[in-house]
Amino acid sequence: MDAVVEILKGLDYSPLYVSLKTGIVATIFSFFLGLFAARRVIKAGPKVKAIADGILTLPMVLPPTAAGFFLLLLFSRRRPFGILLYESKLYRPGLAVS
Repeated sequence: MDAVVEILKGLDYSPLYVSLKTGIVATIFSFFLGLFAARRVIKAGPKVKAIADGILTLPMVLPPTAAGFFLLLLFSRRRPFGILLYESKLYRPGLAVS
């Protein structure tokens, strides 16, 4: 038992703390963003409700690899949105947001 205690004392817990803080902030942010989106969808018309419901339900239906593939297509230099990003000041080579 003493060996386990010594091993636990020697561990660096900073990655755990960063992960917990990131998870808590993301949860709180998603909670309030979800409340805002739900309120907007409730007050919207029937056509807008159907489109918004589809968009908001999409992450639960698509697997992460399919969602990543669609994001790659969206930000491609061959698509209008990707062209706009590459021609604007928003894009800088080597810049990554995760």
